[in-house]
Amino acid sequence: MRSTGRDVRVALAALALVLLACSASTRGSDVPEQLRALFESGSKGTPSAVAAAKAKYDALHAAHPADPRIDYAYGVVLINQRKYREATEILARYLATDEPRLTAYCLQIGALVPLRESGKVLEQAVALAKHVRAEAGNAPETSQLDAARFLGTIFRYLELSRKGS
Repeated sequence: MRSTGRDVRVALAALALVLLACSASTRGSDVPEQLRALFESGSKGTPSAVAAAKAKYDALHAAHPADPRIDYAYGVVLINQRKYREATEILARYLATDEPRLTAYCLQIGALVPLRESGKVLEQAVALAKHVRAEAGNAPETSQLDAARFLGTIFRYLELSRKGS
C-alpha cells in the first residue's frame, strides 16, 4: 500500500474537518487559532518543527484538558510527521471520547498499517463499521459513504497482505 501520498491526503482532509469543527464550535474562542498554529508548526518534519508542535500541543492540552479536538489535531500532525506509534496513542484517547468523528478511525487505521499491526487494523475497522452502522439513517451522509469506501479498501488490503493467514 502506498502510504506516503495517502497519509498526506488523509491528514489534510482531517485538518479541514478539524478547522471546520473549530470554527463552528463555541468552546474556547481562541482554540481554533491555536489549533491552526499547531498545524502550521507541525507541517514540516524538521526537528525544530516537531519540537514546536509538541510544545504547542502540551500548552493547548494543559489549558483545555477536556477538549478532545486537541488530541485529534495533534494526532493528525503526528501522522503527517510519520510518527505513527505516537499518533495511535493520541488518537486512541480521542476515539475514547463520546462522539469521535469517523475520520479519526480512518486516521487510526492509516497509522496502524505502516506499523504492520494487522490485528489492530482489523479491530479498528470493525469499530469503524459499527459507528457507520450506528449513524446510518435513511440517507447516508458523505462521511458515512467515505468511511464505508475506506473500509472496503482496508479489508482488501488485509486480504492481500495476510493471504496465508
